[in-house]
Amino acid sequence: TDPYPMTHMITIVNMNTWEKIGEYFSRGKGPNELLSTLTRFSHNYIDIYDFTLGKLVAFNIDTAVMQGNNYKPSIMHTDLIGFISEWCSMDDSLFLTYDKFYFDHDKEFKQHALIPEFYWISKSGKATPEFKESDFGKIKAIATNVTGSTISINKDKNRVVCCYASQPYIKVFDLNMNLLRTISGPDPDDGKYTLINGNMIYFDPDEGRREYYYFATCDEDNIFVINRRLHKNNTNGGEIYKLDWEGNVVTRYVTKDVRVRSITTHNYCKNNNTLYLWTNHD
Repeated sequence: TDPYPMTHMITIVNMNTWEKIGEYFSRGKGPNELLSTLTRFSHNYIDIYDFTLGKLVAFNIDTAVMQGNNYKPSIMHTDLIGFISEWCSMDDSLFLTYDKFYFDHDKEFKQHALIPEFYWISKSGKATPEFKESDFGKIKAIATNVTGSTISINKDKNRVVCCYASQPYIKVFDLNMNLLRTISGPDPDDGKYTLINGNMIYFDPDEGRREYYYFATCDEDNIFVINRRLHKNNTNGGEIYKLDWEGNVVTRYVTKDVRVRSITTHNYCKNNNTLYLWTNHD
């Protein structure tokens, strides 16, 4: 069986007729090709990161539906390949990314707090603040196991909302990444850390893992984000939070026995007030 039965990385289909509307990005290393893609949903965009080739794509779903194969989404190249852990587009030509080496929760790793937490990446591939690989000379390890943030952006409201994966925080920024507000809890921030295999920061095995916010999706009014509520390996039961753009929790949906899978994302349809999830149920 062909493990890649589709000829392109993205195929859009009319669900009424099952006819193809458009096909995008053949698989490969060429100028208009992608190889290893991870995706996030934000507003009406699929934000794509090719972590093998260092490419970013803000794929506008509405434009693709209207234009079909005439839609030619831009592919951005970045020098930060290997440094990105999360990403979100503001528009077709600007991405915000999270640096997977940034870490500010333990004095032993104080050099990790001196590098930028976020980088804006423009269509030219240049980063703001300026990316200097020399700044990483004293960095001990990769921090993705104990840090990282799922990013949501609202250009009209001048807001960036970051929900943190391994600390129980929601932070609200303006588009210049000035911190406006931090929401803490409901679980405590009491993680202890250790270095494993010489280059990976982990939670201390005797203390257990902490896992919180993952896989946000948003529209112009709200953000939906999974909160695993896993503290010291003791789960309080998974939840899905509905936030406004000031980071306020509007509603908490308890997922009970439904496990929302962690390797994909979810999407929200405002027209029929439906949140689509990939879970362990059919």
